[in-house]
Amino acid sequence: GSQPVQLELENIFIVVEPRTSFEYNEERDKKKAIKDKIDKLNSLEEIKLEMTQLQQNSSTQAKEKEDAGFAAKLAEKVLDNIQISIKGIHIRYEDNTDTEKPISLGIVLQELSAHTTDSKWVRSFQVDAQSTFKQVSLNNLFMYLNTQPAAARPVSSVSDLSKLINSSEYTNQCEFLLRPVSGHVRCRYHKSPIASPKFRFQVLVDTIAFTLNETQYNRMLQLLSFLSVSQKKNNIYMTKFVDQFREGTVTERNKYIT
Repeated sequence: GSQPVQLELENIFIVVEPRTSFEYNEERDKKKAIKDKIDKLNSLEEIKLEMTQLQQNSSTQAKEKEDAGFAAKLAEKVLDNIQISIKGIHIRYEDNTDTEKPISLGIVLQELSAHTTDSKWVRSFQVDAQSTFKQVSLNNLFMYLNTQPAAARPVSSVSDLSKLINSSEYTNQCEFLLRPVSGHVRCRYHKSPIASPKFRFQVLVDTIAFTLNETQYNRMLQLLSFLSVSQKKNNIYMTKFVDQFREGTVTERNKYIT
């Protein structure tokens, strides 16, 4: 057809919080070990099945080669005209371990779109063109590390996450690491095998600004320290489990082996 393929992704909100405790669950890990072994066996069976099918289909390779040309042209046409739209992405880490010094670290993307254009960068549909033109438009990409309680407080609903994308008033409360960035990236791809260069890029961005104040720096160090301590605690629990396994009798060890 003459209509481009459109891929749309909209309103994705993710909130991550630190795990403050770790408990070893023997039964859960035992079930996981069994599941992992079953998955490996299934993978081996799939490989054997694929090898058998390849041997059985060797006689049809000539026909497949004939169809490959048509499939390649169809795939090229789809890729030349595909349109991608991503809107409303907010990924946020909240740490309220110290209630007097909460922090929130996040990345926000208001909109990202990619589409095919003509040589004058106007949207178009291409068929058997010698060169493909693509333009990627970026609108309000930023990162923040909030250290003030009003902005760093835990979110209570999806609407709170959405506000940070669409409300300038709420955005003004952010303590930016990367200030909002908007712009365009243009690409020209020459399909001719003798063309040089094959790709030409043009980047149009008004401003890219990174900021880091003293409070943000100190909170980042505290966060890294907390993550390091948490990892050490996890390692202590796992080491204890391994020691119990090594020092146990054969009967006791068999409890952990499936």
